[in-house]
Amino acid sequence: MFGMGVEAKLLLSFENSANQCQTSRKDHINRYYPNNINSLSMLTPSNYKSYYLQHRVPNPVNITLTQRQVVDGQWITDTLSQQNFRHFANILNTKCFGTRFKRYATKLSMFVVREQDQTHRHHIHCVIERPKHITAPDFIMLTQQCWTSTRYGYQQSHFELPTTEQRELGWIDYCLKARTKTEYSSCIDWSNSTCFELR
Repeated sequence: MFGMGVEAKLLLSFENSANQCQTSRKDHINRYYPNNINSLSMLTPSNYKSYYLQHRVPNPVNITLTQRQVVDGQWITDTLSQQNFRHFANILNTKCFGTRFKRYATKLSMFVVREQDQTHRHHIHCVIERPKHITAPDFIMLTQQCWTSTRYGYQQSHFELPTTEQRELGWIDYCLKARTKTEYSSCIDWSNSTCFELR
């Protein structure tokens, strides 16, 4: 979509689905590009969920990843969390796909949400695609190894293989809950949520 960011596509998708705007596609692009982060605050969890369902992760594994809060005197921030997760994703994709990852950009579909508030440590809820050529136990072990090899990756993690669609969608509701997020509109790690760029 002419280089539009995921946030802009979300706003455009929401307006189209709600039939709230009759302007042209070009007008939408001019309005929402570059990314208008402030406008995301008007959207609700159900809006985000609806957008995710248009780009849902196939063969999903529900995952919670905890992060070290401080390393060598440097406290975790959203920016450092984003960089650390990108490093983790690169390692995991390389382990899963080998040279195809760098040569052909073959990579796993992911949906990534950050959480932190005054009573909860900085941590990540995500959905990651399990490639069909790797068994679930092996993939979980590989994911854990890749995560703990990163600078801020902590060993406490939770993995779940959803056995029903209800459980799969329930996890998305849990990821998008508002009560444990300091700023809701920026909780989704758009740059690492590859599910939106792979569809």
